[in-house]
Amino acid sequence: MKRRRQSGGSVTGGTGDVKPQFLTVAIPAPTATDDYVVVSAILPIVRPVADNDEAIIVELLRADWYLMNNDGDIASNNGGYLSPVSFHATGDTATAASAMADIQDPRTTGAVHSTNVGVTSGTTNYMLPIPFDFTDENGNGVLWGVDRMLVTAYSYGNTALTAGCVKILYRYVKVGLVEYLGIVQGQQSANI
Repeated sequence: MKRRRQSGGSVTGGTGDVKPQFLTVAIPAPTATDDYVVVSAILPIVRPVADNDEAIIVELLRADWYLMNNDGDIASNNGGYLSPVSFHATGDTATAASAMADIQDPRTTGAVHSTNVGVTSGTTNYMLPIPFDFTDENGNGVLWGVDRMLVTAYSYGNTALTAGCVKILYRYVKVGLVEYLGIVQGQQSANI
């Protein structure tokens, strides 16, 4: 990850946190085909510090999705995304239209989708993980101000049920209180 040093040798918003860490969220197998699975993950967010009017929040850098397909399913679809709000409950019916509506919501990020396509031999090949890079060309990631993240996985067209996980690479950043409140409000608002 490229990141230019700012004045004072600070990278990542002044926290000095240049060593990212992983948060792993296990995604259980759906209970039926064409289902959503929603997992709530609590993030290690430091609350605002009153004496210097700043908050330390999470900066998302990358998500590695491990969405397993049954090898025999030649027309299966798996996907996942991160959101601060819940669009579905575990067990809701997943379709291509409902998944696209979720991905189009401005609060959704880190969305991936994989499709198995049948080939002449009747087998398919896909590689895991499915990476999602949150960073721009300067190495800045997406700021996450709320203390919970909903990991939503969906599958449709599958005949077998499989579990998966997402590994989220993150680090901490320091932001001013006004920016922090704006980020939280934007991530929680239903009227974006």
